[in-house]
Amino acid sequence: MSVFTMTQGARHTPEILVVRKGLVQLEGCARLTLAVRVSCPQFCDLRGTFVTFQAQGEEEAVTRELVSFNGVENETAEFDVLTGADPGYYCWTAAYGEEEGAVGELGLVDAAALAEAGTPAGALAPAGQGTSAEAGKHADPGTPAGAISGQGSMDAQAERPSHARVSHTLGFEYSPHRVSLAAWDIPMPVLATGPQGVVTLSIGAKCNKGCLLSGHRIRVWDAQGNEVASAVLGEETQEGTDALYKVPLAIPIPESEGPYPYTLGFNGDQDHPESRGSLAFFVAGKAEHMLTIGVLDAQTNKPVAGALVALHPHTGHTDAEGQAAIAASKGQACLRIKAEGYEPYQATLLVAADASLNVELLPKPLYEGDF
Repeated sequence: MSVFTMTQGARHTPEILVVRKGLVQLEGCARLTLAVRVSCPQFCDLRGTFVTFQAQGEEEAVTRELVSFNGVENETAEFDVLTGADPGYYCWTAAYGEEEGAVGELGLVDAAALAEAGTPAGALAPAGQGTSAEAGKHADPGTPAGAISGQGSMDAQAERPSHARVSHTLGFEYSPHRVSLAAWDIPMPVLATGPQGVVTLSIGAKCNKGCLLSGHRIRVWDAQGNEVASAVLGEETQEGTDALYKVPLAIPIPESEGPYPYTLGFNGDQDHPESRGSLAFFVAGKAEHMLTIGVLDAQTNKPVAGALVALHPHTGHTDAEGQAAIAASKGQACLRIKAEGYEPYQATLLVAADASLNVELLPKPLYEGDF
């Protein structure tokens, strides 16, 4: 095994996801609390750059800044969107990356439009504020896309590699009796295991009025519209929740590597309209080797526990002895290690067999700046 410092410069293809953080049923509409996450295969810190955000049917775009980075994912601050008063399906799209003219092509309502229209579909309000009647008053349109030239400052752009344009759309079906769908227990990544492999995860459904949903069927479709799995909700509810009915569901694992989005469907009844949701997972090729990474303090030579060890797409954390076992495929791979109180570590590995590697992290200075 050889270890050397990785140099950047190639165009990166990130992944983007609109995440729903909360849902409140208001009188005459629904308020969703959202955030946008962007992750890069090279674990780029993208803070200070912007995503564009657009409600379906609106013309003007707003931008939202990526303000946090956990070593893997970059995320915006939380913000609210409002549906219209009419029952139906509402969509919001976020986009990130460098593609000439893309920012100007996306759109969302601005403050003037909100003040004029009251509560149009997809209106924005500051997180945790506002009702249907107050949407125009408290609407937060973000920064108009035209006010941002590129991503971040010129200095920030010079320091970062370019990123291809990517987008993600979140859909939400509003109705007075509304069923929300959720998926959890999804392994990341899912390992390709051949044509007979399945990934088993948990699917749940909940009515905003607390209705009994056992006996209803949940279906899953792939990106091509093919039904790949289904299951009937039982009487069991998720512990610690109010009427979130759940069922285990097995989805066949695609044979090729890459991200795979799916659509969830609730069949509905006379009181509940059909409902849709989404889930996605990343399929990684079966790793031929296992690397044992030891992380040590460069000054004390003591183990560093809880360090994030990433060898895309596999990640792990060091144990109390500073050890992490990470799956790895044959060939070149970028190793990144982050731990609180230490400088981040990055190197390129050439994986040819199972191996062990010790990495020393430099503690960050206790004090910085001029006195």
